[in-house]
Amino acid sequence: MESRGFNPESERTLRPNAPEGALQYETPSGKVSVDWKEFSDPSSERKSPDEAVVYLPGAALDARSGSVGSLTKEFAKYGKSSALAISSRIDNPDVEASQFPQAEAIRQFIAERGLKELTIVGNSQGGNKAIDLTYLLQEKNPEIQIKGLVLIGSGGLYEQDSSQVLKRFFKDAAINTPPAVIKNLFKEGSKGIDFVKTSTRVGSDISMGIVKEAFRAPKEFPKRVKLEASDVARRNEHAEHIRAPIVMVQGTADPVSNYRELIPPGSEDQSKKSQEMRAAELKEKLFKQSENISILLAQKKGSHGVQYFRPETVAKTSLYMLERMKRDKKKE
Repeated sequence: MESRGFNPESERTLRPNAPEGALQYETPSGKVSVDWKEFSDPSSERKSPDEAVVYLPGAALDARSGSVGSLTKEFAKYGKSSALAISSRIDNPDVEASQFPQAEAIRQFIAERGLKELTIVGNSQGGNKAIDLTYLLQEKNPEIQIKGLVLIGSGGLYEQDSSQVLKRFFKDAAINTPPAVIKNLFKEGSKGIDFVKTSTRVGSDISMGIVKEAFRAPKEFPKRVKLEASDVARRNEHAEHIRAPIVMVQGTADPVSNYRELIPPGSEDQSKKSQEMRAAELKEKLFKQSENISILLAQKKGSHGVQYFRPETVAKTSLYMLERMKRDKKKE
């Protein structure tokens, strides 16, 4: 059920097909706010107005964050479709498994927008939410074709200590990333300067997101953070029901979503045998119903924020892998 949204800048009621906005949706767990912003690439011809890439960012980032926009634009470019950055927030801070009702609200938004073909992309907390969204669309909206699911440093893939998830997240942002920034500044010249600018923007977006949430509801903030971390630290029970092709992007230096928990030892190289070993392990452990699974290991700049430091590479490569899976399936 849709709850109408209001845009104070234009002083008009928003509808789901607007290029950007915010709406509230009712779910069994309470009201959920859904924010979105649409991106397109004017240099490429869109395949279909009913087709889109949907990107769900991680914690502390929203649909209007600059770093989120840079990545979503790349998915629009290489997907040759519109791309929607979508963030969400549940009103009730006491909901333990809060990602699922947020995914339900996003599902309602997608259905109301009239989209028919989707590639769903999620990072970190947004990856966990993307798994739930894919599952819900399969179950409730079978008329919507899910072309693929892209998970970038996703949460919800294996059991973790929730307190350690938070520590690792802040360690990656505050300790691991700055040395990489300095190293690239001296090593890559002008590209290094671009990397510093990107890193600064990502850090600023995350910091502002945390401050914004803390000021919005200071008393609720610690509880909300703790419960959301617990949700990300749990293995997502819906993963085994995903039937769509899956591409995973994991940074080799990512402490939050550790690729070593997901693939067999000794299968880190890019040989065909190692790729087959990784796919078999992921199918057995996680995605039991998906017939096409691939995991890409990012060596350089392989932190938890690899997609923001290398937006073009991540978008281009992950979409290429989905297209290759489609071609390979036709050949069978």
